[in-house]
Amino acid sequence: MHKTALALWISAVCLSLGCGSNNSDIAGKAVVDVRGKQLVLDTGNDGRDVVNEYDRWGTICGVEDGMQEVFLDDKNRSDGFVSILIYDRSTDTNVYVLADGYDYTGICSVTVKVTSNDPYEADFSVAPCDLGRAFDDAPARLVSASFRVASCEYDGPGG
Repeated sequence: MHKTALALWISAVCLSLGCGSNNSDIAGKAVVDVRGKQLVLDTGNDGRDVVNEYDRWGTICGVEDGMQEVFLDDKNRSDGFVSILIYDRSTDTNVYVLADGYDYTGICSVTVKVTSNDPYEADFSVAPCDLGRAFDDAPARLVSASFRVASCEYDGPGG
């Protein structure tokens, strides 16, 4: 039920803000601590394997109006750490996690580095930060998140 709610929420965000390409190549790993249990979302080989929409993953990456985003969803998983959505904005909620059947959100320090002067490829990293469960603000902690993305959709000057 929560995965459906998150998917609907992401669809609504995409309609209002615009989303990037849904066939982006993403490699990476994130760890979240929920009630003392560390849960891992890993594309494989300790975050080094590249996945895309054609695999078992849902992937989105985009750069629009100077804001970058990355979304990774393990479509084969219904429990544990299922998905993460990261924006590089700092003044509003910018990290969304689906873990252990619940949605968690937080305002975290996000760093995006465009690689090789190519706006279609970037490294996303998130500093450890506190998250709150959507309906009751129960705490969780994003321990780490680091992703390399490619084939991003770019909507800006020249894009």
